Amino acid sequence: MGGNPLCIRVNPNSFYDRYQYEGFFQAALQTDYMFGKLQPRVTMILGFDGVYAFVPAMTYRVNDNLLLGANWVVIEGRRAGLGTFRASDMVQVRAMFQIN
Repeated sequence: MGGNPLCIRVNPNSFYDRYQYEGFFQAALQTDYMFGKLQPRVTMILGFDGVYAFVPAMTYRVNDNLLLGANWVVIEGRRAGLGTFRASDMVQVRAMFQIN
């Protein structure tokens, strides 16, 4: 085995954040108000390893062509497996104009 680069040995106990079980739970709740003009929504993602994300969002339909929206993204946890923006909140505001 000496200097053969194709025979690589890895210690099976040297992995960082190794868990016996991996997985996550995701749920989204959305409803309509004002005859469908106002649509609040909340999305939650919970990981078995302690990572969670919480995304409340709101969309307002001004008319059939113009939608205004805002959301707040929160990602927390011990490691950045869920996203790049771990441990920092992010607010997004958007205006969408649809050309039919």
